Amino acid sequence: MDGILLTHGTLRKGPTTTVDGRKAVEVSDQTGGGTSYYVATTGPPYPLEIKRHAPDSVQIVLDRFDQSVSLTPPANAVSASQLH
Repeated sequence: MDGILLTHGTLRKGPTTTVDGRKAVEVSDQTGGGTSYYVATTGPPYPLEIKRHAPDSVQIVLDRFDQSVSLTPPANAVSASQLH
């Protein structure tokens, strides 16, 4: 995520829109094929969606902010420390 959110060129504010029923503003990266970041305009300004247009089209939808996440490792999981 750091690579997507922290590496960008010149940003430009775009039009308002709706992402998954929430009001958002588009912030677009003007570099290369560009990436569009859709940020909530009501409540906390969380990123709601990220779309990269080129060279390969990618769409990431973000939700459930401030909710706990519980992860269960799969059966027979190998710890990264065992790989050294």
